[in-house]
Amino acid sequence: DMCVAKFSVDGAWYRAAVEARKGDVCTVRFIDFGNQEDVSTSDMMALPSTVPSHQQIPAQAIEYKLAFIKAPSDQDVLAEAYDYMTELLAASNGQLGARIEFKERSGRCHATLIDQVSGEDVGAMLLRAGLAKLERRRQDQPGLKDHQEAAKKSRIGIWAYGDAVDSDEEDNRMAQDVANAKAKLAAGKGRG
Repeated sequence: DMCVAKFSVDGAWYRAAVEARKGDVCTVRFIDFGNQEDVSTSDMMALPSTVPSHQQIPAQAIEYKLAFIKAPSDQDVLAEAYDYMTELLAASNGQLGARIEFKERSGRCHATLIDQVSGEDVGAMLLRAGLAKLERRRQDQPGLKDHQEAAKKSRIGIWAYGDAVDSDEEDNRMAQDVANAKAKLAAGKGRG
């Protein structure tokens, strides 16, 4: 549901999407900034006619994730991956190339990031450092599996104690989105 919600930091009202509700508190995502916040229903209201709808002006914040890569669930390794990315961004002056691989029905984009200095796939770099793993349904992604296997063999990062195991819920959701995207693509090719 779309609405406007009061942001706690500045007290201003912004377009928001309700993501969850518990009693009189909703978790909203401010669609033009990308941040989330828990907001009392008393600090929310229907989108006024003076505020452009999502159809008139699309959300200005677009969520991205690294394509084919799953972040570590271990908090220590996740912090190490964050530091790695921070150093990479500093070394490249914050400039990375991006190629959108596909888009989920929610609008979240899955992208391959390219280090402009080395020309290397950032996901491959994270896999090789043992700071991420391939999504379950992407184990056949050309080249990427070799980087993950090298990290496993070296027992670094998430592979330090053997196999890294975590929830497949996101993998299953993404697999459905990929199947839907492929079906749309195939339907589009059939028309032309």
